[in-house]
Amino acid sequence: MISNLKILVLSILFTYWITPLCAAEIKLSGVYKGSNLYIENPIDESGTPCVQEVYVNGKKQLESPKQRAFILDLSHLHRDQDIDILIVHNEGCTPKVINPNAIKKVAGQFIFSRSKVDDDKIVWTTSGEIDGGYFLVMKWLISEWEEVKMVSGKGSERYNFYSIPVRHHEGLNQYKIIYIKPDGKVTVSPMLEINSEQEMVTFYPKRVEKELFFSRMVKYSVMDIHGKVVLKGEGDVVDCSALSKGKSYYLTYDNKTGKFYKE
Repeated sequence: MISNLKILVLSILFTYWITPLCAAEIKLSGVYKGSNLYIENPIDESGTPCVQEVYVNGKKQLESPKQRAFILDLSHLHRDQDIDILIVHNEGCTPKVINPNAIKKVAGQFIFSRSKVDDDKIVWTTSGEIDGGYFLVMKWLISEWEEVKMVSGKGSERYNFYSIPVRHHEGLNQYKIIYIKPDGKVTVSPMLEINSEQEMVTFYPKRVEKELFFSRMVKYSVMDIHGKVVLKGEGDVVDCSALSKGKSYYLTYDNKTGKFYKE
């Protein structure tokens, strides 16, 4: 019993020894604009550097930096991403952020606070919207950006949440979201990427009399040999009855290209 009590007492003392008894905090919030922060790190009365730990968006990024001034690297963040910074420091001294305006959010400034894609949807949040703004959700297909959906903006200055369903093709899928203000000014989200294990889409027949069939629903375009789009749509069946007979046509679908002959 006495032995257990000694262990408990020693454990408590050890905890207090490794944990600073006195600490203070500096908190900053803002938006990442592409610049790092520069922080002065004075020495306290005991000769110890002032800063104990630095957290960025809840994750510890630095611990007990020894330099009298150091750089807080923010390059891992997306541009226009919200930032919450916590600097834990000794009492009796105060670190100084030399360039706090580097992350200062300007009133009325539009930002994508968060954007991500998962197996079946794209979600994003914003702030700084104004009435009349709207979004274009775009997807990279074959060799160009194609519109997936137009979404009207909610117009709140403080917080807006959006979610739309998407259908991925096999392999790498790339998306971006464009916010367009009523005055035409544009803000583009970071690139959103996801690798999908969707089964590869196939089509048949290669010699078509009336209809062409896909193995599942897709967006498609049918072009003549000159590259002119003659049919476009979404589905798993394409009505080719209006196409000229005795000619070859090119088909784009699910980020792929194919060719068929109209009999």
